Amino acid sequence: MTAPTPPKPPPAPAPPAPPDDDAKQVTEIGGALAPLDVDSTTAEQIARRARASVGKPPPRRRWILPIVVGVVAAAYAVWMILKAFAVLT
Repeated sequence: MTAPTPPKPPPAPAPPAPPDDDAKQVTEIGGALAPLDVDSTTAEQIARRARASVGKPPPRRRWILPIVVGVVAAAYAVWMILKAFAVLT
């Protein structure tokens, strides 16, 4: 009778991937882009509006349409259920 063979050791784990430097990648990609054709006054207005919106939550009016759609869908579902019960009885 032969001796049992020892189990094979598990394969070595792969080395960790090098960390990505996002700022470096953005700079490289940005260098290949064409410059914006915007005058300095317009660029300043865009920058001012962007800075003013940073950190603010989205406006509440953004929820109006989803709420209206939800109410209409719920009302339709209730109507459909009532009609189904009326047909079955």
